[in-house]
Parts: sequence; structure tokens; C-alpha cells
Amino acid sequence: MTALKAEIWLGVMRERARVPANPRIRLLARDETSRRAMALGWLSGGLLRSNESLQKHIASLTPLGRYGVAEDVAGAISALVSEGNRFVTGQRIEVSGGIHL
Repeated sequence: MTALKAEIWLGVMRERARVPANPRIRLLARDETSRRAMALGWLSGGLLRSNESLQKHIASLTPLGRYGVAEDVAGAISALVSEGNRFVTGQRIEVSGGIHL
């Protein structure tokens, strides 16, 4: 996905967060007004799996000194859908190890 497409989707998600959901959609979502997005950084697998020099380069770019793994994404998703985050809406959560700081 290009950066432009990602920003368009983020804008759509934020706009939907401002507008109450259609009552017919309530069956599909537990909380019909919450809209959240997740932006992922570099994750293990794909290009990183077979390129050791790229692994080291990406790890050097993040404040955490490593690239992400599936468990990092799973933890963020778990937090987003937990009952404790019912009031969070219209937000993009970045799971990138701080690469954009």
C-alpha cells in the first residue's frame, strides 16, 4: 500500500469515527462507534527472512534495536480490542518499534 492510500484509509477511518454507525451494522461489531487503525513497521518474514544485511539495517533504525515479530502485533491488537479501550476511537496505533520517532 502506498503512503497516499494509507493516509486516505486513515482519513476514512477517522471520519467514520465521527459519525454514528448504521444500526444495521451493529451485528458485525461489538462497539458500533469505535474505529481504530494499526500501522505496522518492519516485521520478520518476507524480505527480512532472507536478507541478513537488511535485518541488521532495520534493527539499527529502531530505538528498540530489532524488527517486529508476530507477537508484537498480536499484543497491540489484543490491547486495541480489550474492554479497557472502549473509549479509544479514530486513532492510528503504530507498531513499529519507534522507527518513525
